[in-house]
Amino acid sequence: KPTLRYRLGCKDYSISCCHEIPWKTDFVSKLPQQLKEIGNFIGNGPYAVGEKITYVDFLAVEFLSHIARFSPDNFANGPVVDYMNRIKSLPALKRFYESENCTHNSYSINSPFSQWPGWPNNE
Repeated sequence: KPTLRYRLGCKDYSISCCHEIPWKTDFVSKLPQQLKEIGNFIGNGPYAVGEKITYVDFLAVEFLSHIARFSPDNFANGPVVDYMNRIKSLPALKRFYESENCTHNSYSINSPFSQWPGWPNNE
């Protein structure tokens, strides 16, 4: 079974999906179940793998942020959104996300030549 990251990467860089929308529809249709599984894995704990933050939390939030830009409707609320907000609210990360140094709102996620560069506020 292809992973969520693998599927997103295939969609972003696949030549076969040039200028076609069905790949996004397919990805987005499977996303709620994937997010449910991620939410179940995290559970009620403050972090992905327990009571202490690990590098997994930083990687997960970065990746989930990419998917949230790709499909914001799936990130309106729920346990995954709560988890992301918990991590992004940590004092050092909160300062970063609110600073001028944060590139999340000005740079694309993927290379500009990909099928979905991920520019902020753009499809």
